[in-house]
Amino acid sequence: KESVRNDIVLQYEAMHWADKFNACHPPKSIVFLRAYAIEFLYRIGSPWFAVERYISGTDSYGAGFVKHNTNAGYVDAEEHRQTPQVFSAYSFYVSEGTRLVADIQGVSDLYTDPQILSDDYRFGDGDLGPRGMALFFHS
Repeated sequence: KESVRNDIVLQYEAMHWADKFNACHPPKSIVFLRAYAIEFLYRIGSPWFAVERYISGTDSYGAGFVKHNTNAGYVDAEEHRQTPQVFSAYSFYVSEGTRLVADIQGVSDLYTDPQILSDDYRFGDGDLGPRGMALFFHS
């Protein structure tokens, strides 16, 4: 249950930074899917599962689901999309270096399953902290 809760917190944290980004009126607004938890009461242990809407389709360039960057420094060089990279950098600068939203992936500018990098490693195993932030900017 804790893992599901953490995934949902990451999604909402990313949505917070996306709202700030969109308030600056960038050429392309971005959206993170809303994540939910479903509890199966009649299964052993009443497990939770994270769910969100399925993303289908292609963007205006014909690309389907694309991973634009990761929490470990990868930045997609084939699609040449600027919005995902600018958003990640924006989250770092606006948070004064305390956060960087990474692992940007989805279709067009509809994203899912982000990872938040923080200066204090508060976002679980995927939070590579300042090292992950440095790897993003080094890419």
